[in-house]
Amino acid sequence: AGEPFEVVARQAGMADDGVWETFKLGADGKIDGIEVADFYKEHLAGLGPGQTSQPFVRGSRTIWVSVIEVEEGVTRSLYEPSIQRALYQEVYSRRLNAAQQEFVDGILSDGIYDDLQAMQDKVVDIVMSRFLARR
Repeated sequence: AGEPFEVVARQAGMADDGVWETFKLGADGKIDGIEVADFYKEHLAGLGPGQTSQPFVRGSRTIWVSVIEVEEGVTRSLYEPSIQRALYQEVYSRRLNAAQQEFVDGILSDGIYDDLQAMQDKVVDIVMSRFLARR
């Protein structure tokens, strides 16, 4: 009944033919998971691509919402080599970061920062223990 949403929005002078926002659907692929006020969700629920809601009033405005399109995400297998490499890199990176943090924490906890004589004594003890161990 009438012109498509984008035509009416363009005639009304709306930027981008009335396209307000792009949303990712929730994990279940439903509109409940999008980040928009609940009163918009009520009017978007049940709309498919190319469908426009009935007009509704919000404050002093009359609003229509429309679903322009729904893009399906690409599903990839965990067994694809590129996915396996990416997962390996992620796990490796996390383990490396944890090991580096543990190393730095160990150095910081074993350090002496306020007594120069104590620092010198500790360095000499370390050097002597390593030097004498090699002889």
